[in-house]
Amino acid sequence: MDWQAAYERFLPRFERYIGASRLALCGFSACIDSRFQLAALADQLGQLPTAETEDFVRRLIARAAAGIGGEFREEWPEGPALLAKAAPPRTAFGGTGSHIAWALGTLGASGLVALSDRSAFTLEHVDPSILIAEDGRAVPASEAQRRGDPRPPIHVFEYDAGRPLAGHLPPRSSRIIVRFEDPGLEHDADFDRLSVTLAHEAGAAVVSGFNGVALADMAGETARIGAIVDAWRDRGVATVHLELAGYATTSARDAMLAGLGKRVTSLGMSLSELNALSNPADSIEERLIGLGEDFGLRRVCVHADEWVASATLDDPALERDALMAGALLASCRAAAGVPVHPRQTPQGALFLDPPLPPVQRIGRWAIVAVAAPHLSNPQTTLGLGDTFTAGCLLALGSKVGAAIADDERIVYPETMTSIESRTVHGTCL
Repeated sequence: MDWQAAYERFLPRFERYIGASRLALCGFSACIDSRFQLAALADQLGQLPTAETEDFVRRLIARAAAGIGGEFREEWPEGPALLAKAAPPRTAFGGTGSHIAWALGTLGASGLVALSDRSAFTLEHVDPSILIAEDGRAVPASEAQRRGDPRPPIHVFEYDAGRPLAGHLPPRSSRIIVRFEDPGLEHDADFDRLSVTLAHEAGAAVVSGFNGVALADMAGETARIGAIVDAWRDRGVATVHLELAGYATTSARDAMLAGLGKRVTSLGMSLSELNALSNPADSIEERLIGLGEDFGLRRVCVHADEWVASATLDDPALERDALMAGALLASCRAAAGVPVHPRQTPQGALFLDPPLPPVQRIGRWAIVAVAAPHLSNPQTTLGLGDTFTAGCLLALGSKVGAAIADDERIVYPETMTSIESRTVHGTCL
């Protein structure tokens, strides 16, 4: 399939989705990212402040050399100060909800973000396009009252494919996110109230950040957020998406899914997260459908470096456009280093066919797969999964999404009709 041509045909539809966009509700993960270049730390091996610092950096290098980005929890309270002393980081506004709202705002769409940290330091990092709740109104960060002290940041270690790290060459560009404490979710009462009030105007919502919740707090937090999700859905939000993320333990991940998995409509994750959640020996189709059946979802989505795919009970043409919108947004951010409004696919992007057909029908599920414009040496990898999700929510939450997708309907290949009789088993957690 000529994916470059497919994206060229998609671009006019993409603009129509922007014109028909609706508010996105973005909870419950926001933070300041402290961004390190791993190469700067690697260059100082043998001269780092402590033996523990040396060991930590070597472990990061080993992950990068193995092509593993991801996220993990580190019990090392003095670590951030020692690392900053060795290679001062730069700071940026982060968190899944924040990146989604930023990407949408760049397009002229709107995202309302849960944010409890209203310190001057944090608000100075918030892009003007991002809305936060203040006194019953959705306002830009510049209009919010500054108060309180900033929360500790999340630490991000970025590295580039082919750039040496102490004699190792990472096979892919990525980042490693390290939490030196459990930051928890945003407790923003203004957002909680206003998001419910505005739910009738919202096209979609996202919940995330549970990987930063201590296991002892998980039941209470999933109950709290679950009640808000129920209120959103009662007031008409059709797509409520849960972005999985990486967890320190499977117990924490499974506790979150047990508490929240059946209250949302959509679940998304990276390929590595899917592999950790389900049996990699099974087909991608079986695993996506299994999760959908287990949790009673309408949509399950996975994003990889070169492709994205979903299982959906809804319109497969709209789902294809959602995947293309997300992949286009993420690839253009990778090329520019920040969210941008795509006018074309990035120069030099590669298009590789996904490891499953572009469209197929398995029982009541439609499986849709799309090539993502891939850059081997992006300007950034931070926030790309979140930016992909932003594009999906843009299309899925638009006022007339199905009508826009009608411009290029999906026709199932005749060779796929026999697959409807295939048995798909649920995923056991």
